[in-house]
Amino acid sequence: MSRNLRQLVSKKKRRYDDGEFNLDLSYITSQVIAMGVPAETFERFYRNDISEVAKFLETHHPDRYKVYNLCAERSYNHAKFKDRVEQFAMQDHNPPLIHTIPYFCTSVYKWLQNGPDYVAAIHCKAGKGRTGVMICCYLLYESYQGMREQEPTRLTADQVLDLYDKRRTHNKKGVTIPSQRRYVYYYAHVLRHNLVVESCPLVLRSVSVEGGLPSYPPSGGCCLFFRCQKLVRDFHQDNRSAHRPIGESEMCEPKRGQQSAIIPMSAPIKVNGDVKIVFYNRSKVLALCEELFHCWFNTFFVLNQPQDTPGALWRSRKREAAGLAPDEQDDKYLYLTLTKSELDKACKDKMFPDTFCVTLQFELPDPNSSDEDNPTDGLYRPFSYCSAPASSSAGCSTAAATASSPICAGALVDTRVASGPLSASSSSISTPAESDSEGGNCPVDGNGTDSRPRIELEPGCCGDEDLD
Repeated sequence: MSRNLRQLVSKKKRRYDDGEFNLDLSYITSQVIAMGVPAETFERFYRNDISEVAKFLETHHPDRYKVYNLCAERSYNHAKFKDRVEQFAMQDHNPPLIHTIPYFCTSVYKWLQNGPDYVAAIHCKAGKGRTGVMICCYLLYESYQGMREQEPTRLTADQVLDLYDKRRTHNKKGVTIPSQRRYVYYYAHVLRHNLVVESCPLVLRSVSVEGGLPSYPPSGGCCLFFRCQKLVRDFHQDNRSAHRPIGESEMCEPKRGQQSAIIPMSAPIKVNGDVKIVFYNRSKVLALCEELFHCWFNTFFVLNQPQDTPGALWRSRKREAAGLAPDEQDDKYLYLTLTKSELDKACKDKMFPDTFCVTLQFELPDPNSSDEDNPTDGLYRPFSYCSAPASSSAGCSTAAATASSPICAGALVDTRVASGPLSASSSSISTPAESDSEGGNCPVDGNGTDSRPRIELEPGCCGDEDLD
């Protein structure tokens, strides 16, 4: 009975079944495992029983495994896994904050350097979405470290997402939430172009919806508004989530059959770092608010938009369609347009036509604005990818790991110097990869300082780093 129930809960995910073990668990590579949460309570009857997971790991990878828990909503007795558990808590159905990705990748990378028979078992609750995002980011990161001597080419976001989809699910639907996929492309963009990701405050001036609007009974129309949120807790240090509202729009009541609308705002909204915008419909009859869709984005990538993100309609500086804020000069603005396929929840909602899209209009903040105009409260704490120990011969200094440092994409390549090269028998991924001459190690000068020219941003774009 329990076996059948677990099979039912797994749905289209691939399970590990060798006759002795039957677990919601898949090998993405020979060293990277994706699995559902190890459950201790009643959940163990329809999810992975924590005792069975521990027995499996001890049987197949004795003392050579480490468990990574991505759940913000789940915890368990770490002693079951001999305390080899590390937590990078994320909220369900959401992407990771951009600054948690390198911490995760570094930890997995260092653990797997111990030998080709070491494994990382990574899970969220279902072991699919959040697990897939972090595994895909790790595979991207790993491919930039020169770990696989037989396959030295760097992987793309499309390749790692496709690989995960095939090896974790039967229907090739592994990472399906648009915002989660967007962050995989963000990270691929950072690695490929060797970017330094910095705090990048912007001002959201206007939001428009185009391409046909949904119609809800009984009135046959909709009453739209949105709220902006930011995360003020670092999940790497605190499991509790704390989304703080930073602004909301006024109500917009488009007429029946109207194809586009501008959602009015009483005042611009200052945003920085990882931002979530949630769109609602307010029922005219019951006065209840229902979430329609939402999206996550990072302000740095509004200014430095990945051009190869599928479906992205990047409108930089100029805009051909009916202007937002027509009394202003349009070339002072930045635009981010997200299509239906890039909006969480809306992507699968038949109430939204395929032509539906949302356009966000930003401008750079006034460089002469005071600190009060651009408050810092822990939304975005930039740091460096450089995390080599002080005794390492790596070029990056330990000071780079402080909160005052930006994110340096290629620097972690040097961390392998301290631990020695990997064995030639390290796990390989049997997928084609295109060569890429860009990216690579973080160049350093004789003093161990990042010698790359920084991205030249317009005055006022990048303010002081936010602190907790």
